Amino acid sequence: MSSTKVIANLRVDSVLKEQAWDIAQQMWLSLSTVMSILLRKFVRERKLEIGLDENGFTPEKRKIMKSALEEVRTVGKKIKTIDDLLDD
Repeated sequence: MSSTKVIANLRVDSVLKEQAWDIAQQMWLSLSTVMSILLRKFVRERKLEIGLDENGFTPEKRKIMKSALEEVRTVGKKIKTIDDLLDD
């Protein structure tokens, strides 16, 4: 499959761009190369790793949820909403 290179404009915070540019430069990469790598991985794996699980929970929130669910199982706590589950 033949591909054509295109220009993609990306709007990001100027400080973030500068930080990313500095890191990329230290790795002898251009920001274009970094973005191409990230986009290829995104397309190949069909996921975006940003520290959230499939339900939108961070690892910390997921740990809290697991603990709360274990309490429900062992103590028999009654829940009707997700807020009931997370209440101490």
